[in-house]
Amino acid sequence: MREVRLQLFHNDCPWCSATENHPEATIKEVSWGGILVGNKRVLCHGIYEITGPTDAVFDCNKKIEDSKVRLEVIERNADRTLVFSRWLHKSSPLAAIQTAGCVSIENVIMAHGVEQYHVVGESADKLGAAVDALKRMGYVKIQRIGDYAAAVTDDALTRKQKDAFDLAVAYGYYSWPRRVTLEELAKTSGISRKVYQDHLRKAESKLMLKLKGNGGGI
Repeated sequence: MREVRLQLFHNDCPWCSATENHPEATIKEVSWGGILVGNKRVLCHGIYEITGPTDAVFDCNKKIEDSKVRLEVIERNADRTLVFSRWLHKSSPLAAIQTAGCVSIENVIMAHGVEQYHVVGESADKLGAAVDALKRMGYVKIQRIGDYAAAVTDDALTRKQKDAFDLAVAYGYYSWPRRVTLEELAKTSGISRKVYQDHLRKAESKLMLKLKGNGGGI
């Protein structure tokens, strides 16, 4: 199995445009579905979580609705809105990934005008086909490509710990030199630095213990 972690600067995507205009806001695709209709257009629907300061969340909602995307609020509080959405678009990254015979194995995160994907395929050819399809939708920045590191998804991690670790990997926290700070990761997650760091450190501790137990050393 092969995997790729990448960022997509998705052309004409209202969700990405909203986070580009409001970098303090983050949108997470909680669930998604799509149906091909007409002239290769995709009828998309899904549930999205928008987090950030109240005014940024409100403005993101408004910008997305102005782009002819239908939004129905499921839940709303001061710094978070959960919405159901339905819209017709000329391209869908998730549909393209599936068509190439690959799968997106994590919730898509949109922040700073960029979509974050973690894609797995059974061969390099299928993974390459998925990346080529995404390149036709916008600029693609590859962050990692190689054998699927299944050990990272440890059942011992809580959802919050896994989300914190996956975000740190995706944004280059473990690169040298580091490409992102804990403060920036916490802001992207919509939580405080202290809470984010706590989730990340607990995830790191569990993964290191597992690595040592598998004979991988530390």
